[in-house]
Amino acid sequence: MALPLAPLPTRFSGSALIGIWRFAAGMMAITFRALLLTQVDKILLSRLLTLESFGYYALAGLVANALYMLLGDYYGVVSAFYGVGDER
Repeated sequence: MALPLAPLPTRFSGSALIGIWRFAAGMMAITFRALLLTQVDKILLSRLLTLESFGYYALAGLVANALYMLLGDYYGVVSAFYGVGDER
């Protein structure tokens, strides 16, 4: 299924961007901070540790992230199951 054809050719609208520049700047700042916070440990440790030690650190982080992605959704289900009837 395709989108219907537009009556006019599409083009960039600078006036639309002027209306949302504060929101766009805020979103860009949040994205930059999140990127910085998630990568700063790797940047610092890559300079402080030996390559072998840093490799173990990176592998441990990869395994922990994989486990979180696989089992993270089940935590809510399991905690809700064990919490049934536990209203105090």
